[in-house]
Amino acid sequence: MKRRSFIATAGAAALAPGKLLHARTAGADDAPRTRKVFAHYMVAWPRDGKTAGPDQYAREMRDAMAAGIDGFALNC
Repeated sequence: MKRRSFIATAGAAALAPGKLLHARTAGADDAPRTRKVFAHYMVAWPRDGKTAGPDQYAREMRDAMAAGIDGFALNC
């Protein structure tokens, strides 16, 4: 059930204007990028452990995006 919650949260966050997809820090480089950075994400191992919910997954994604990660390959 947690995997489905994460996937639903990720999809909703991606579609919500001005939310998760615009999480980059204000100091991020505004120059056009020539390459994208992707991260392999293990859905079954959230930072907050087994009790992690959709809010914790969304926070992890915002933190990663603020660090410059453009996309995620999800694995369960």
